Amino acid sequence: MELKNVSQWGVSLIEVLVAMLILGIGVMGYAAVQLNAVKLTEETYSRSQAMAIAQDAIERLRSNVAQIDGYLGSDKWQNVAAWTSCADRASPCGEAGMVNVDITQINHMATTMLPNGKVLIENCPNSTAVCVVVAWGETAAADCDQSQYTNSGSTDEDAHCVEVEFIP
Repeated sequence: MELKNVSQWGVSLIEVLVAMLILGIGVMGYAAVQLNAVKLTEETYSRSQAMAIAQDAIERLRSNVAQIDGYLGSDKWQNVAAWTSCADRASPCGEAGMVNVDITQINHMATTMLPNGKVLIENCPNSTAVCVVVAWGETAAADCDQSQYTNSGSTDEDAHCVEVEFIP
């Protein structure tokens, strides 16, 4: 029996390797897109948590506006004491005592809701407004700079902070 004009059925090993290479590149691209989506989702969640903390701080400041100077300054927001409340005391705290309670509770929220969360309340530069700064990650609250934001609302990858201004 003589073989003449035998056509090849199936695929060669080279064709299989090329198909696997193309598939591998596609899967790696999809994984990179998914990783970026997870990273942006985490950043968005942290930003919304920071906005909630800043809003809570503003509401506390407005309810105790007579003692607003007690909230201002970085020294008040460093090394805050353990969780306290006025309900733990035999006598009411008063306005001045509420400042300490507010600071401890706001700091507690920041450290539990955000990774390495920090809060700072200070007078805004060149303004009569008060700035509430909430930072997380490696960003220090004092280093939060709104000029890092573009017109579209995006920011540097390294700037993990929210700064909200309000007029007391």
